[in-house]
Amino acid sequence: MKHYHDEEMQSVSLRTDKPLDPDKFFPWVQDLVQKEGPSILRCKGILAFKDDDERFVFQGVHMILDGDHQRPWKAGEKRESRLVFIGRKLPGGEDQARVRGLPGLTTDIAQLDRILAPIATWARSRSDILGLALAGSRARGAARAGSDIDLILLVSEPRTFRRNDLWPAEIHWAERRVAGWHDVDYGIVWSRHIQLEPPCEIEFTFCAPSWAATDPVDPGTVDVVSQGCRVLLDKAALFEKLLAIAWP
Repeated sequence: MKHYHDEEMQSVSLRTDKPLDPDKFFPWVQDLVQKEGPSILRCKGILAFKDDDERFVFQGVHMILDGDHQRPWKAGEKRESRLVFIGRKLPGGEDQARVRGLPGLTTDIAQLDRILAPIATWARSRSDILGLALAGSRARGAARAGSDIDLILLVSEPRTFRRNDLWPAEIHWAERRVAGWHDVDYGIVWSRHIQLEPPCEIEFTFCAPSWAATDPVDPGTVDVVSQGCRVLLDKAALFEKLLAIAWP
């Protein structure tokens, strides 16, 4: 059986440590899947409701949702809600506010998307870039004013980008320009921190495809994506496979 991977496959990962109000959550998620169901292939989550001592687990396919209490929260276990939506052509721009409408999560989606759009276009044009994802607080909608934009790039040869200082100029930055950058090594991966004007800093972290391996999955990788992961490009479905197993 052959598997054909769609470059339009995306995911949106959300997390909050604020107790959810079930009277608000269920109408929100039902409205979301009714409107975006054809685009949402899968969704799943672990939820912490207010005044509820048990974890609630739910999953869905397109517009069909199912969920139930799983078990009591363990002593010392962090009570937080985590959700992931995987699909094709998920809402972007202002429409994505509906996807990120989970109580407690806010971000300027439209402004962020204006910054990310030319980067995604550039990544799509390069055959050596297999995947691109937004990570961290920006991905989970919990960024503070001035927070960096953290990007993960799965590339065939990470050191190629380290040796080449011309690739930032390949990105059409639209309303911004590159003011400077510095590089940081993190063992098997490395990052270029690019400062833009008007002020904005983007961290491009370059990883080999093995960083997203799922057999076995690396605990450090799981820790990174569990902090928030919004897939922007997934040519080989590496992020799709990783996110499918990253959450318990």
